[in-house]
Amino acid sequence: METQHQQPTIKSRFRRICVYCGSSPGKNPSYQLAAIQLGKQLAIEYDIKLRFVFNCDRTLKVERNIDLVYGGGSIGLMGLISQVVYDGGRHVLGVIPETLNAREITGESVGEVRAVSGMHQRKAEMARQADAFIALPGGYGTLEELLEIITWAQLGIHDKPVGLLNVDGYYNSLLAFMDKAVDEGFVTPAARHIIVSAHTAQELMCKLEVERNIDLVYGGGSIGLMGLISQVVYDGGRHVLGVIPKTLNAKEITGESVGEVRAVSGMHQRKAEMARQADAFIALPGGYGTLEELLEIITWAQLGIHDKPVGLLNVDGYYNSLLAFMDKAVDEGFVTPAARHIIVSAHTAQELMCKLEEYVPEHCGVAPKLSWEMEQQLVNTAKSDISR
Repeated sequence: METQHQQPTIKSRFRRICVYCGSSPGKNPSYQLAAIQLGKQLAIEYDIKLRFVFNCDRTLKVERNIDLVYGGGSIGLMGLISQVVYDGGRHVLGVIPETLNAREITGESVGEVRAVSGMHQRKAEMARQADAFIALPGGYGTLEELLEIITWAQLGIHDKPVGLLNVDGYYNSLLAFMDKAVDEGFVTPAARHIIVSAHTAQELMCKLEVERNIDLVYGGGSIGLMGLISQVVYDGGRHVLGVIPKTLNAKEITGESVGEVRAVSGMHQRKAEMARQADAFIALPGGYGTLEELLEIITWAQLGIHDKPVGLLNVDGYYNSLLAFMDKAVDEGFVTPAARHIIVSAHTAQELMCKLEEYVPEHCGVAPKLSWEMEQQLVNTAKSDISR
């Protein structure tokens, strides 16, 4: 009897998104198109056809089904996006001050209309209802709403994502001003990153869906690329764990590590501890040590020791020859096509992180993942908890 596989589903982490936008449609038709596209992104439900190991096809279902909170009315970009979301079968909540609730001012709203006493109550209610915020092109009102919600994030009033849909570079000057404010010391670099911007609705939704705040596990020390990435992550307020063999723990060899340092007895224990602590693996450019660590973690995935994503940051094609060799190994029958796809590569950090976030481990026709004893002779533990 053929096994029926349940269709994997990715759901949005947002239930409702508040959209700030103009009550004017704008002169450029691209603004109206962007409002329509964003509305479709909120209400979207679609299937992605994926090809996994052993040429097994599987469909991944993506469900956003996000409701809309907005300023009410049916005019301008506000009317466009609300109609699209409403037509897509999602709930639309328009929050309107009583003084603006006349149809001749805002038009007839679709969905639910909630009248409030004033502009401050309107913004507070929209913020309370939403899980994230997006600004489409707009004027003074849109800009003020956007800046208030950014300020609230800066003050710790909320930690919800804030997105800017920078259609055709409409907000380029605003973003340049924000950078100027950082340069002049009025906005901290951390606060500058409160806002996430993108040129298309799809790209912006992708960025907002990703909730990173990722801690770093690395080989310890402050020299080379290891030192650079650890310092950046540490300065960004995340936990950094450096795992160093005792023989390399002298500052004159590796420099002074930031964050937590965990000394282990040897190189095998170092790799096992790093693997145990991590949820995914990424290789930046490096030499023999980096290559050996990468290949071991790929091998462990191939053997079923773990099913965590493995990424290769192929900066300026640095790893092209290695990837070509892997393809050659497939052609010559030493590596299966399925195993070749264990590793995910990209040329930029942003692209690689997006790919790793979307990684779905699937093993059609493969026995359930085995429980492995890893490095048992060298690590005095029973079953390693690297696999999960």
